[in-house]
Amino acid sequence: MNRQKICPLSGEIFEISDQEIQLFKKMGLKDPIYVPKIRNAMRMAFRNERNLYIRKCDFSGERIISMYNESHRFPVYKYDYWLSDKRNPPCLDYNPKKDFFEQYGELQKLTPHANLFAPYNENCAYVSAAEKNKNCYMIYVTDRCEDCYYLHTSFNCRDCIDSAYLIDSELCYECTDCRNLYHCRMCFLCDNSSNLSFCFDMRGCSDCFMCYGLRNQKYCIQNQPFAKEEYEKKIKDIDFRSYIIFSDLKEKFIKEIVENNLTFA
Repeated sequence: MNRQKICPLSGEIFEISDQEIQLFKKMGLKDPIYVPKIRNAMRMAFRNERNLYIRKCDFSGERIISMYNESHRFPVYKYDYWLSDKRNPPCLDYNPKKDFFEQYGELQKLTPHANLFAPYNENCAYVSAAEKNKNCYMIYVTDRCEDCYYLHTSFNCRDCIDSAYLIDSELCYECTDCRNLYHCRMCFLCDNSSNLSFCFDMRGCSDCFMCYGLRNQKYCIQNQPFAKEEYEKKIKDIDFRSYIIFSDLKEKFIKEIVENNLTFA
């Protein structure tokens, strides 16, 4: 008879079929606790990109930053040692009479892992899955960036902070899924634009505030065009450096996107 269980993470009710129950029993396994989609996510979560730990290098004993904490079963080497000829590769004789995966698991326990995958960086100690960056901090899956902080999956950017999926951009803050931006803040899905603030789905625009869906426009506020002098006067009165004001504008901006059901055109 099928069993029903409640997933402790999602709260969803899911069933375990008779066939599954028999298979788990045959293999000496307990019934699953989580719904299938969460179990699948756990199986796929083999790569750590965003968490860094301080630990010792198992080759030299020196203090290093690593994507692996001290509890991992395999040795962790500083990248320079892992790449060098100073160490000998692990060796384990194969026994055809034993289970292959059991022996493979034993070999994994002996095989050193690099502390980080972060080659060709300059002054970028706290990064992971990143290369060819300079003077960056807490960036992940990011390449060819300079003077950037808290980026994820971004490429060829300068002086950008708190952004993700940002490409070929400079002087940007809290921008997501954007390309070729200059001096923009809180923008989503914008391309080839400059001096945008709180904008969504803009192309070839400049000097716009709280706008969306515009193409090749400038000096607009809430999608309404203004004269250059009037626009600059209104923007000058907004203190974007204030955390309270910025947070309030951000809340209003996101609320407008949700209420208008805005999507990428």
